[in-house]
Amino acid sequence: MKELVEVLRLAKELPTADRAELAYQLLDTVDDDLTREERAELHKSLERGLDDVKAGRLHDADEVLAELRATRHQRTGT
Repeated sequence: MKELVEVLRLAKELPTADRAELAYQLLDTVDDDLTREERAELHKSLERGLDDVKAGRLHDADEVLAELRATRHQRTGT
């Protein structure tokens, strides 16, 4: 786990497209219970995400997280 945290910390310094590729590669190493069909759909989704990155269709992570927190606050009051 410490190694993964270190990889993710270092990944923040990579260009966006490289971070997306790293995420794609990391998911290939995960031992999970996905069926072959589910894994294929996951890979299709990741490819669409990479296409979005390459086309510049991005959202600032801090802004997205702020919106999610605000929505949660409105729903729960926390």
